[in-house]
Amino acid sequence: IMEEIIEFFEKYKTYYEILGLKDQNVTDEQVKEAYDNMCMQLNGIFNRVSGEKAEKLKERIQEALDDAYRALKTEYSRKNYEELLNSIDSKSEENER
Repeated sequence: IMEEIIEFFEKYKTYYEILGLKDQNVTDEQVKEAYDNMCMQLNGIFNRVSGEKAEKLKERIQEALDDAYRALKTEYSRKNYEELLNSIDSKSEENER
């Protein structure tokens, strides 16, 4: 189970992906629902495992979910996040040249 969780968060690179949102055109309510669903899934998975390592991993994943929710929870915060992503993409393209 732990490998699956680690693989999930290594695979997804944006906050939209972390929350399982396929589209960037979302409402505040959709972001909240996606966050709640991911938290429930996380708790369901970690209720089946125990130990210090599992608890630390759960904390790290919960932090990632919380960060994603904070960045996407309002239209204003989503706009700021998308501007940041665009800025990073622009700089990456410049560095590739």
